[in-house]
Amino acid sequence: MSLKKTSIKYLANVLGVSVATVSKALNGYPDVKRSTRDKVIKLAKELQYFPNQQAVNFRKKSTKFIGLVLPQINHFYFSKIVESIIELASEDNISVIVKPTFENLEKEKMALLDLVKLNVDGILISLSDETRFPDHLIEISNLGIPIVEFDKISKLSPFDKVVTSDRDAAKKAVEHLITRGKKTIAHLRGPLLSQNSIDRFLGYKSAITDSGLTFEEELVIQVPPNNINESQRFFSRLFNKRKDIDGVFAITDISAIAAIRELKLQSIDVPDQVSVVGFSNWQISSLTTPRLTTIDQNAFEMAKASYKKLSDNIKTKNNITSREQETIFIKTDLIIRESS
Repeated sequence: MSLKKTSIKYLANVLGVSVATVSKALNGYPDVKRSTRDKVIKLAKELQYFPNQQAVNFRKKSTKFIGLVLPQINHFYFSKIVESIIELASEDNISVIVKPTFENLEKEKMALLDLVKLNVDGILISLSDETRFPDHLIEISNLGIPIVEFDKISKLSPFDKVVTSDRDAAKKAVEHLITRGKKTIAHLRGPLLSQNSIDRFLGYKSAITDSGLTFEEELVIQVPPNNINESQRFFSRLFNKRKDIDGVFAITDISAIAAIRELKLQSIDVPDQVSVVGFSNWQISSLTTPRLTTIDQNAFEMAKASYKKLSDNIKTKNNITSREQETIFIKTDLIIRESS
């Protein structure tokens, strides 16, 4: 993604009109002919024209819009965050523009460009699984738009972050299984390069080694976190190789439920023979049989802290160069139910 530093003067020269005409066309003034306005807007889009740094930094009026970019919307945790942020923003008479990326980096870049064109006051973003480096975010921030990352973040980025203590939460979940007498604990992990997945794996591994158990790479498999059928298929393959598994820690509730479904299919008692713990505390986790032990990520607290941090940055015009950035950790809770 490249944000060209095109000026209004350059647009005017290309089109053979005055700077005032270009400015009026871009701002919807009625005294500009439709044909001229269409040409100006078309060229501005082609050249990805945005206001220059100084104009953005010193604009006097707030648009009362913020952007919310997130990887999924049909996800209980993220849908709760969307609902909470919209509710919090409405109390400040601020509208939220929601842009899902469906875990796709190119869609994430396009979502950010759309929000810049809409001149939002700030952006909250949870990164896609494909996002590795934050260069495209830094380009947006350099235009003077505050950015706060939440939940799925990049440790390489220079922005404020609001995150779950994934490593500590995962360790707590696995230690719970160990206190139940489980010694051969499998881990259904997510994408290899996703920070959430990395931290939950490290928490799992830490709990295993700190307790004196032997860490076995064979017991860790990658699954699509929110695809129940594929997660079940991968777990079935592992369990058929390792019938000694007596505990499962899964990266999401969906993958945990997939494991329970496979265990039931093989007439394995949960939790007596194999105990299972998930992560997220989706609504469905309290409706399964047995009900699922899981980590509650406290979606409302995540939304509240993220929105407050962005609001503060908008008010104080904080950007990535003005101060040391802050990482806020949201407390998690282990919800113990019948699956363990």
